[in-house]
Amino acid sequence: MCDIFITFVVANQEKAMSGTLQLIRAILVELIDRIDNGRCSTTEEQNEKFLQCLRSFDTERKYNKTEAIRYLGVSRSKFDELRRQGKLSNGKKKVGDVSREWTKEELDRYINHN
Repeated sequence: MCDIFITFVVANQEKAMSGTLQLIRAILVELIDRIDNGRCSTTEEQNEKFLQCLRSFDTERKYNKTEAIRYLGVSRSKFDELRRQGKLSNGKKKVGDVSREWTKEELDRYINHN
């Protein structure tokens, strides 16, 4: 039953997509399949260029730790305390990096609830 529902949803999503979006989706699905099966033959340079291209579509403002601290108007130790207490999210790790980032929405949610 679940498989039928998923197939139905995917089919309906594809109908709602423009031809260009369907082509982009098909290329990405093929690329994911190649990566998962060890058949991806791109160079590291091509991978970096592709990653930069994908990141350019992420237009939501993100704040690194220093920027988030400044935005909230708290000290670094207070910021870490808020994270430990669960009052502020741990943020998300950037792909290929150990640093974290927070969205304006996450930071505003803390401001509005405290």
